[in-house]
Amino acid sequence: MRSLVKYGVTAAVIGLGALACNNTVEPTQGIVASNVQPSPGGAGCNSPEQFIYLPENASIPGPDTNDQNQIVIDGTADDVLTCTVVPNGNNFDISIIAQIKGGLAPGTLHVAGSIAPRTRDASGNPTAAGDAAKSAGLTVDFLDPTKHLNEKDCFAQYVLADNGSPGNSLPGAADTKVNTDGNAGAIWISVFCPKLTNLTTGKSGLDGCMGSATFRIENCTTKPAN
Repeated sequence: MRSLVKYGVTAAVIGLGALACNNTVEPTQGIVASNVQPSPGGAGCNSPEQFIYLPENASIPGPDTNDQNQIVIDGTADDVLTCTVVPNGNNFDISIIAQIKGGLAPGTLHVAGSIAPRTRDASGNPTAAGDAAKSAGLTVDFLDPTKHLNEKDCFAQYVLADNGSPGNSLPGAADTKVNTDGNAGAIWISVFCPKLTNLTTGKSGLDGCMGSATFRIENCTTKPAN
């Protein structure tokens, strides 16, 4: 797998306003790059590497989340993108569904759990220690017609994915937040699942896999599901 580290770190840092969470009347939109690959020593993982890419036409290792021209709107073609960002104390309870409903590579990626906002210094700049901190205990499912891979202790960091593992920091605009009116949220973060479990009955060749995903999603709902 090629590295996502080359993306999003050489361009000038864009302002926080570029990570929009305007209003829930606006459609959910975003960029998703997710991959499945053998974990270190996981020779039994024969899953194709590319999983959900939005936009779908990106090549491995996935679309550049720092390129606003890559943003896909929910409902475009057979793409589905939904998200929830609900404030809970100092953190946010999040749920993300990225789905391709048809074509040659249908599948669903689901992430749920609690994520901390990005740690920033007095000047508003992200800190290295904060970006290295993990929001743990996330549940993630990689589901398509050939497999169901799951892990209940994935973690999130404000970094890029480098060959499936944490790499360099995301651009300064990346964060998890809700707008001042509280009516829309946004997520720009990476999630890592080092020990995916194969839940596919009777399917071999899926042991020893790990998964990763970088999300940049805007206009998320801020109301918990009923």
